[in-house]
Amino acid sequence: MEIITDGAIETEESCSLLEEEVSKKLPLEYRLFLLKYGSAAVLPDSFSVEELGDEFSVQFFLPILTPKENPEIPSIQYYLPWIASILGQNFIPIAICDSGELILVGMDKSDYGYIYFLDRTNVFDDTVFSDNVFLINTSFDEFLSSLH
Repeated sequence: MEIITDGAIETEESCSLLEEEVSKKLPLEYRLFLLKYGSAAVLPDSFSVEELGDEFSVQFFLPILTPKENPEIPSIQYYLPWIASILGQNFIPIAICDSGELILVGMDKSDYGYIYFLDRTNVFDDTVFSDNVFLINTSFDEFLSSLH
């Protein structure tokens, strides 16, 4: 796997601030990825969502905060309030797909560290988003290993 980083590596402080904001510890595999690579793209970048019978591509893993030098880049904290409003406090957005969909990590006891796909296409009412969340893998490392 090739990991292409923009050099904006996350720090212990930024990870801790996010953990304070969501009142939960980040899954260790994901936290280590943030500390080593930060906002990054990966190759290969494709994954399947069996329930949808479709393939998607990871555009990049989200930084915790929007970089001051590039405010057009979305971040975890950019999406976090919206995700909380439609799905509750049990998910953190971690990556964006080429098509605009989001990759989430589960933060609840029952699915802590699980990786999900949020299909935002053809959904016009925020109340039905919970029907558009699909399990991809049961760990962050498993998700990275499954990319093709």
